[in-house]
Amino acid sequence: MRKLIHSIVGGIALFLTLRVDAQNITVTPNGDANQLITNHLLGGGIFASNIQGTLLPLASGTFTATGNAAFTLTNGIIISTGSVSGNPNAPSFFASTSHNAPGSTLLNPIVAPWITYDAQTITFDFKAASDSVEFDFVFGSEEYNEYVNTSFNDVFAFFVSGPGYAPNTNVALIPGTTTPISINTINNGNSGGVSQGPCVNCAYFIDNVVQPAPIDFAFDGMTTTLKIKFPVNPCDDYTFTIAIADVGDGVFDSGILLGANTFIACPNMQISNRLMTASADTITICAGGSVTLTAPEGAGLSWSTGETTSTITVTQPGTYNCSYSAGACSATTDPVVVIQSGSIQTPVISQNGTLLQSNIISAPSITYQWSFNGTDIPGANGAVYTPTVNGCYTLTIFEGSCESSSNTVCVTLTSVYEFVSSQVQLVPNPSRDVVKIVTPFQPGSETSMMVMDLSGRMVFEKRYSSAEFLLEVNTLNSGMYLLQLLNSSTTELVRKTFVVE
Repeated sequence: MRKLIHSIVGGIALFLTLRVDAQNITVTPNGDANQLITNHLLGGGIFASNIQGTLLPLASGTFTATGNAAFTLTNGIIISTGSVSGNPNAPSFFASTSHNAPGSTLLNPIVAPWITYDAQTITFDFKAASDSVEFDFVFGSEEYNEYVNTSFNDVFAFFVSGPGYAPNTNVALIPGTTTPISINTINNGNSGGVSQGPCVNCAYFIDNVVQPAPIDFAFDGMTTTLKIKFPVNPCDDYTFTIAIADVGDGVFDSGILLGANTFIACPNMQISNRLMTASADTITICAGGSVTLTAPEGAGLSWSTGETTSTITVTQPGTYNCSYSAGACSATTDPVVVIQSGSIQTPVISQNGTLLQSNIISAPSITYQWSFNGTDIPGANGAVYTPTVNGCYTLTIFEGSCESSSNTVCVTLTSVYEFVSSQVQLVPNPSRDVVKIVTPFQPGSETSMMVMDLSGRMVFEKRYSSAEFLLEVNTLNSGMYLLQLLNSSTTELVRKTFVVE
């Protein structure tokens, strides 16, 4: 009921001149949705069809604007809940026209339990020759500033339907957020005159009540020029809907102004990857390495390699891009140049007697690192390695920032080879209690003894300084064990097997 007293006054706007010049803004009514979209909204890379509009008399048209730094759109289309002929005027002019027209089933859920009136919609299908679309617009309303933060707020939305979107997803969001743009989300507080705060995203708000008015428009408040950008699949089919309506009743006009030819397919589609270097379009891979390239999903997708999946694996230097095609729509990503660094290839290790050896035994600037069961072995930095315990071994070679890992070789020392020294005796063998170990080692030298089971697990370790010593085995389970001796005087590694009964 708060708007009823204005409805008679607002109706006068219908009888104003259809073309109104107000210093720097000109509005020309036009109710042809096809003309508005085709001639005045769409820009490069957009292929539109099936343009339909539900437009009220004198409630839509085109505008031009010059000489006003506060209003950066120079021309475009305007869609209002009232009469566009009343908009290019001083803010003191009360823009309020009721058409007594129905509302929007798309917008009603946004403002429930309130319902909408005087709805205006334009819908069209489109394909975009890119992976994203953007456009510029301004929203203004006579609801500012009196009805800020109340339920009496007119509503608008930009709905997108198509791949990646739920039906009629609203993309009219405050930049960098998921918050819908509205009078209650962009303002500088509720006031009967000049806004006084508190600020709610007021960096995007223009108070048009102040004197002198920043913009020669009847709306008492407007947003700054906002850019909406949303992702799409190149050349896939989408539907876009522009909708605006009064809420609660049909007076206090609001409007959307969309920049001419700003609804465009964004240029410079980029291929994403895992190993991007300093340059956005150059990727360095190591010899024998690879990189995964991912292009946007889209219609008629085809890589320069002939592959048709959105993700490919590249192992060779070259230039790669992805193209799309559907009807009149065609698009191509920016190319990615893949270059190769270094010369190392994947090493192959094999067992040679008591040694593990790499097929890459010498190359400039190459370093080596052996690992045991996935853990680096300190000091094992050559092309050849002598295993000391049962387990699985891998070699990784490095050249600058590149690296490459070998196959894995698992060894069981007792089944493959055993160092034999006839001068080392184990008595008795087999044994149930104690094994006497007799060695030729120099008395006083230190002998490190390690006992392992056949899985390579160490079960006993001790150091001795005599040539003969006893090994108690009564605590060990029955089975075969590996005894390893390393003496400080000979540096000879001796391995013997023994059996516990």
